[in-house]
Amino acid sequence: MQTNELDRSKLRELANLRHEGAKVLSLYLNLDPTEFADPKARTTEMHSLLDEADRRLRNGHNLTHDEKIHLREDVERVREFFSGPDFSAKGARGLAVFVSGPAGLFEVISHLPEYGLTRADERLLRRHAGDIVRRLAAPVAVAELGSGSGRKTRWILEALCRRQRTRDRPTHNTPVNAEL
Repeated sequence: MQTNELDRSKLRELANLRHEGAKVLSLYLNLDPTEFADPKARTTEMHSLLDEADRRLRNGHNLTHDEKIHLREDVERVREFFSGPDFSAKGARGLAVFVSGPAGLFEVISHLPEYGLTRADERLLRRHAGDIVRRLAAPVAVAELGSGSGRKTRWILEALCRRQRTRDRPTHNTPVNAEL
């Protein structure tokens, strides 16, 4: 899973993650284009980060045998992800990776520059949310798909709350929910 931004709910979810006997591998990869301008430099930095994680695991005296095994598997999952077809660091200035096989966690958060188009559509939604909601026949259900922060849907939801009683049903995109 790759996410474009870290919002408070995602940060809270990561901070509250507790799984008996599981450690979380947390990695940060600096991809600042002033330091890593071409794909080869970025690839080298990714390999260096994972090699350093491997070295630290081998020397991890405070880890149990099982924790070392799981963390090594997590490093390999990240290595496979970085070299796989689903990964692209294009435009990213940095990546934060949180992985724990026993806890079922694999989260990649990328820091991307905010594009003018994103700011423009947010301004349009803020300015015209009331008009949009007035054109909708009641009752209305709003769903934000993906791992967004709700910054854009906020304007529609606030206008909708002024018009009708609303109810919030947060969901998480887990394998069980994805099948529903």
